[in-house]
Amino acid sequence: MKLNLPLWAQIGANLLSLVLALVMGWDPVLMLFLFWMENVIIGLWQIPRFLTAGGNRPGSQLQRLSGALFKAGFFTVHYGLFTFIHGSLLFELFLKQSLDVQTLEKLVFSTQGIGLALLGMFLSHGIQFFSDLLSGVARNTPIDTVMMEPYSRIVILHLVLLASAFLLALLPNPVIGVILLSAIKIIMDIHNERKIEKKREAHVS
Repeated sequence: MKLNLPLWAQIGANLLSLVLALVMGWDPVLMLFLFWMENVIIGLWQIPRFLTAGGNRPGSQLQRLSGALFKAGFFTVHYGLFTFIHGSLLFELFLKQSLDVQTLEKLVFSTQGIGLALLGMFLSHGIQFFSDLLSGVARNTPIDTVMMEPYSRIVILHLVLLASAFLLALLPNPVIGVILLSAIKIIMDIHNERKIEKKREAHVS
């Protein structure tokens, strides 16, 4: 059985977040904040995918590069707005604050362990990118597929947020909420990773 290193890296990052949440006594809402921040991290790692994708497209290298840069720019604006709206909803409903730079800085730098959890997530998605780069998947993936991949995860996360609102209101113990949200996140990541992996393997074959 083939070792799926990127998937295990994601699971490891999730478990790291869970351990930090339990040790530091985080409010379950901070787990939802981490889920949203991971969308930002995924968007950042998607940029180099544009520059490596669609290597078999017709045209000169300069034409392919200019096309990739244009689509990367469009993605950055569109995905950025999409993520900002999603984040604003999260902050208003759960954190009772507005989403701005000051609030983000306060959460990241004033909450013990958040920075380490975010680093784990950043590295796990970096492992995914370089694994795809070395295997040839990144080169053979159509650039339009790169454009659409992150959005399916955000849709699923929206559903998780809505379900979490009810769960957190019903659960008597915040520790249970942290564990339950982590379990939901891991299951979601496994499902999403397998779905994306099948699509990428189809492009390679």
